[in-house]
Amino acid sequence: MPPAPAVMQQTSPAAVLNQPSRLPPKAATGLAALRSSEPDDYDDDDYAAPEVSEAPKQAEVEADLEAKVRIRRVLYSAEDGYRVMLVTKGKDKFKVITNFAQGTEIGDEVMIRGKWGTSRGERVFNAVAVVGEMPRSAMGVVYWIKKSKIPGVGAATADALGKHFGVRLIDVVTQPEILIEADIPLEKAKAIAEAWLTNAMRPETVAFLAEHGLNSRQIKNVMEVLGETARQKIAENPWSLSELIEGVGFATADRIGAIEGHAKDSPLRMRAGLRHTLIAAKRDGHCGLPVDILVEKAAMLLQHPKPIVHKYLDLALDGHAAVLDEETGLAVSLKVRAVEQRVARDLARLLNCGAYEHDEALAAIRLAETQMHITLDPSQREAAVNALTHAVSVITGGPGTGKSTTQKVIVQALSNFKRDIALVAPTGRAAKRLAEVSGREASTCHRLLRVQEGAFVHDAHNPFPNNWFIVDEFSMVDVDLACSFIQAIASDSGLTIVGDVDQLPSVGAGQVLRDLIDSGVIPTSRLEVVHRQGNDSAIVTAAHRVNNGLTPLPADVYTAKGFKVMPIEQPEEILGKVISLLKDVLPARGVDPLRDVHVMTPMRPREIGVDKLNEAIKAALNPAIEDDPNSVTIGKTTYTVGDRIMQQRNDYSKGIFNGEVGFVCHVGHRPDEENGKPLPFIVVEYPEAKATYGKSDIEDIELAYATTVHKSQGCEAPVVIFAAHRSQMFMLRRNLFYTAITRAKQLCVVIGADECIERAAATIDLDRRYTGLAKRLQSEMAIEPELDEGLDHMVPAMVPGGFLQIDEP
Repeated sequence: MPPAPAVMQQTSPAAVLNQPSRLPPKAATGLAALRSSEPDDYDDDDYAAPEVSEAPKQAEVEADLEAKVRIRRVLYSAEDGYRVMLVTKGKDKFKVITNFAQGTEIGDEVMIRGKWGTSRGERVFNAVAVVGEMPRSAMGVVYWIKKSKIPGVGAATADALGKHFGVRLIDVVTQPEILIEADIPLEKAKAIAEAWLTNAMRPETVAFLAEHGLNSRQIKNVMEVLGETARQKIAENPWSLSELIEGVGFATADRIGAIEGHAKDSPLRMRAGLRHTLIAAKRDGHCGLPVDILVEKAAMLLQHPKPIVHKYLDLALDGHAAVLDEETGLAVSLKVRAVEQRVARDLARLLNCGAYEHDEALAAIRLAETQMHITLDPSQREAAVNALTHAVSVITGGPGTGKSTTQKVIVQALSNFKRDIALVAPTGRAAKRLAEVSGREASTCHRLLRVQEGAFVHDAHNPFPNNWFIVDEFSMVDVDLACSFIQAIASDSGLTIVGDVDQLPSVGAGQVLRDLIDSGVIPTSRLEVVHRQGNDSAIVTAAHRVNNGLTPLPADVYTAKGFKVMPIEQPEEILGKVISLLKDVLPARGVDPLRDVHVMTPMRPREIGVDKLNEAIKAALNPAIEDDPNSVTIGKTTYTVGDRIMQQRNDYSKGIFNGEVGFVCHVGHRPDEENGKPLPFIVVEYPEAKATYGKSDIEDIELAYATTVHKSQGCEAPVVIFAAHRSQMFMLRRNLFYTAITRAKQLCVVIGADECIERAAATIDLDRRYTGLAKRLQSEMAIEPELDEGLDHMVPAMVPGGFLQIDEP
């Protein structure tokens, strides 16, 4: 047995870091020399926490500490830079956990900065900065050049420099005009000098950014975007971070600005605050803001009076990143304005191409009805004819009004015309449903666009091969997706847009469907006659009542079939009822609680928010068991085979897009490429693809046993459970409640206090979205139509059918 490694004895962690370094000077004769100083004997004890007999005092734990240490082992390493390292300081040895060890290797001497803490019961040092030192000798420079992987520069060049300059190399490494004396090309000399300067400055910049809360991915982006002079540029304009680096907020940049000595009324700060307000508005769904609202919101952010902020409008809207748009009267970012302008221009292009004559279209629709043994009502037939006589048209209507039936007839008529038809929807679930009702293949917008090397294959220069497109669930298409999709439609094509304008608008910026209708430019058909008399008619009745501001009551109308209201007030009772339905009541009636049920709530936090629902439902339906081979822990979450997962952003490399739902089908560990240590991963099976996730991209997904109503757009399920509590009252709006109900195909269960249900039905969402698409469409078509004042909806009178009888358990 090898001798037990030395451990720290009778020494507190703080004392270890504060004692003078006993490390010998770092050798500069290559990697072999560096590693020669490593202890020869290691065993499993090396991976244990350091033994500390004296616990650190609270003040020591909370204090920022620094120490120079040598990296001895990398115990764990992830793709995103997260590492667990075994380090030594003199004779003492301990673990360091960090996200900021990129570019360091075993044997390197580094300065660590951070605090003592615990991980899984072990005492560790949490480093917010790991700063490697640049070589201090000529031999060190030679070794550094060899390991730095400078393009075009290899070991031969490094040895030539060492041989020619000797001890002088440390003094001339930053001077390419002198380095060429070693008979190397000027390009190589410049590359070496630039790499040296960049790396000499990088540790300071990395440490500075890490101390201010930037993660490893953001720091990497900073270095790539701002280059070797990043630290200087940040000092000159800290707020550029919030404008250039995704995920870096204004508050972080503002904190750095204060440290760098910038005044609170600095023009740079005032401009950045106004522009950040526009960026935040896009995240809230707006494509711009009226000037008075922009100033009001920016004044709150900047903590200055509105008149002061108003003085800096011209500086913020200077035409470089943002502008006051004359066409719409909104302050807009140039990128968003360009997107809206492109959508309007492409729609106008298609509209001007024409389609079929009215008589020809009517005959085609009647023939299709005969072929399919379907009889459309007059409004449906008019909508179908309208779709064929205009290259771009909209069909809108609530649940049960026959949108799907009308689409089927349109598809048959277009097939008779030998059109190459593409059926499309924004999400995989919506596309699957479209395929089911049409009997034809359907695709998501993203998959039809095809992603290759991070970009769409189809665009204005490489349009789709199809020549007619029917896009369903269009209410959830944001302005960016609309821009990418519509520009890829060739000019001799048709576009039929279908959706329910009264549902929630898209999660992303814009309200494209409503803008198309409100513009008065796009021919629009409104279906209002309710046809459903089957299993889901109670859902249809409730949805139309809510859309007209009425509660989905009285209960005797529904007789507990198809639609069920459970008036429960206390959060623990609401949660208990959800679990009871999922675990006992619904499975007893043949319902799969994971695949057939969608649990929704208005928001993420609060007593009955997404986070608490997900935690409770997973514990009840698919709990993680200790030492279970079907479970792995990545980050703070334990994933188990069978877990329901939702993708949170578009990942073009995986071909998985925001809002797609899948299930964990495999978990495991794979060796780290650097050190062979096992890294946990999961595989998620989506409707059309599988994707693997590890620590570096695990934040792209989340558990989806429950979701917000916004995230449920485009998803339908046989059963929907909508749970709400008084703490969420300010989020309860008519269009949110209406959207939740319309996601159910056979049964909708509403759980919450009567007050919540009444509030949800009665409250109109007055937080309008500011967009410019409607006006831009009018400008493109050079007309000034009257704006639609709103859509009238019938309250259907029908005898409800039923799907499941739910008795109170």
